[in-house]
Amino acid sequence: MRLLELAGVCFGVCACVSCGSSSTPATTAAPSGVTAPTSGTAPTPGTTPAPTPTPPTPTPTPGSGQALSAPIQISPNDGMIFTETFPRPMTFTWQPVAGAATYRVEVDCYHCCVADKWCEGLVPPVVQPINGVPISTNLPIYQATTTSYHINSWVGAQPGRWKVWAVDSQGREGLQSPWWQFDWCIPAGCSFPFPLPPPNPNPSPSSVLDQSFIPNPNTFSDILGTVNGTCCIAQTFTAGITGTLTDVQLLLTGFGTPLTIAIYDTVGGLPATSQGSVTVPNLLLTDTYYDFAGFNVAVVKGRTYAIVASWTANQFNWQGAFSAGATYGGGNRCRASGVERAWSCDSTVDLGFKTFVVGSN
Repeated sequence: MRLLELAGVCFGVCACVSCGSSSTPATTAAPSGVTAPTSGTAPTPGTTPAPTPTPPTPTPTPGSGQALSAPIQISPNDGMIFTETFPRPMTFTWQPVAGAATYRVEVDCYHCCVADKWCEGLVPPVVQPINGVPISTNLPIYQATTTSYHINSWVGAQPGRWKVWAVDSQGREGLQSPWWQFDWCIPAGCSFPFPLPPPNPNPSPSSVLDQSFIPNPNTFSDILGTVNGTCCIAQTFTAGITGTLTDVQLLLTGFGTPLTIAIYDTVGGLPATSQGSVTVPNLLLTDTYYDFAGFNVAVVKGRTYAIVASWTANQFNWQGAFSAGATYGGGNRCRASGVERAWSCDSTVDLGFKTFVVGSN
């Protein structure tokens, strides 16, 4: 029996006495390219994969007049594969719709109601309160007043899908977006369309550790990429050694292709101009300090620089800490939005990183 915890609420057959338990990860299910297992069985490689849902034709709510347009979905994108482990938090994001007062996000799960089937059509959807205690259900419809909705936990390594639509101030529902499907798998069981490089945890042999922030425990994660207009994530740091920066290590989890890391100088504490970059085509990481080597950037002791991360497909989370846990004094987390890359920084957040430098003579 597969159970789904969303914001602390059981998302499965909730008569089960283990519903809501967060002590044991949910059962692994079939990633893309692997048979969707029946209840209580393990996936079998090389057989029929779980079906991809056919997006429904958007239709306006009867009697609503001119329906609001369907929101344009952003993340998780259609076909995204997640590789994080329990509790598997997720954030659904989309573009705003003119005239919308609220939004509704329906999330469906494969296997949660009946093995090898989606819950849609088997159980009625249940609209959740905007503020208040969520209602236990197999097919939730969440309500949001912004263009994103976060859930604290997804059921084990198995498929899901989501769609979103707008609601105006009179309660009239607009056109629905199509279903977008995502999947979860543990790193050892993932099936990807290309080979992944091995981890590279060791810095260049001639360099030494200069700056670092190691959150313990990880209490914050920043999603890399174009999410709600954000193009890039950065962590600023103050060099402690004059010399050549050769490597940076970032505390990352997730899957994507490609991932670009750049070193920027700063003006007024904000990233300004790239001084060099490294791009890794394919990565699969789980709470790992991954080493990005090959930089040849001159740094000067006492000057502030920025590590800037961006990606073009799928998702990474850059782990860190906030508030009292953000204890790195030489910089902070920054984000850039819009095509003009308007940077803003938050002194209450730091992201996990290490820099390595070859000192000058």
